[in-house]
Amino acid sequence: MNNLLRKEFGLTIHPMYVGAAFIFGALAMIPQWPYLIIPFYFCWVTVPTLMGRLKTNKDNQFSALLPVPRRAVVAARVMSFSILELLHVIAAGIGSAVHLAVFGPENFALQLGLGYLGVCLVIYGVFNVVLFPMYYRTAEKFGLPLILAIVVSAVVAGAAEVLVGVSEPVAAVLENRVAAGVPALLGGAIVFVLLGYVAFRVSAKRYETVQL
Repeated sequence: MNNLLRKEFGLTIHPMYVGAAFIFGALAMIPQWPYLIIPFYFCWVTVPTLMGRLKTNKDNQFSALLPVPRRAVVAARVMSFSILELLHVIAAGIGSAVHLAVFGPENFALQLGLGYLGVCLVIYGVFNVVLFPMYYRTAEKFGLPLILAIVVSAVVAGAAEVLVGVSEPVAAVLENRVAAGVPALLGGAIVFVLLGYVAFRVSAKRYETVQL
């Protein structure tokens, strides 16, 4: 597994994708903005360009020739994308800390804070559990899986914004209150891990039957 991850970050994932996480995370420093847009830059920019590169370089065909189980290849892919997503959340957290120190928490939409980061993790978990199982039906075509993953994740983000606007208890948990924000962050992390595991299990089962 370690060698497969080295292959992912050494051959597949260019360092610019890591740098992009911190560029997009800096958007959290913009005052009065819909901050749940920030995690979607990974979905809109990084994922399509990265998966297009994988297809062009026939990475799946190359990986299938390696003396490793196919499920290990899927595990490395899901894990590498998850690491990139965590970098985006960390970068958004850094940008959020700077924003809160300079401008304070007031915002017309979901405020920045630990709850916000928890919602970002849920968005990425939902994105993964839709994208990877659909993608590994063919291990080639990623357009429709990507579109559907973005749409479903956007519905989750929209639901979070609506709930914060109409429910005071939800707003109290998600909006920049440290004591309540810690459980929201931990809850988001648990959802992220569980959905990532489901994405891996379903994707691995499908990839084992794919003819490359």
